[in-house]
Amino acid sequence: METIGVARANTESATKQQMATSLFSIGMIAMGTLSIISRDFAFGWQPVPAFQPGREVLAAICGVFMVAFSVALLYRKTAAIAARVMLLFL
Repeated sequence: METIGVARANTESATKQQMATSLFSIGMIAMGTLSIISRDFAFGWQPVPAFQPGREVLAAICGVFMVAFSVALLYRKTAAIAARVMLLFL
């Protein structure tokens, strides 16, 4: 009887964690897409120095990186590696 309660609690916890991971990934995909389209960094990261040339290219590369690893977070096989890489990136 006690095992059923523990299993149910673990399932509910996993569902909440999966929802949070999905929402985080969607947000990061949106920010990455915005960086690719605008060729600039997100407003929260604006303290990035205004160097020339190469700022636009670096912003686009970071955007592609964010999109790629955010999509990888959505898959169980690649989620652990993607989470570690995103931790270092952020």
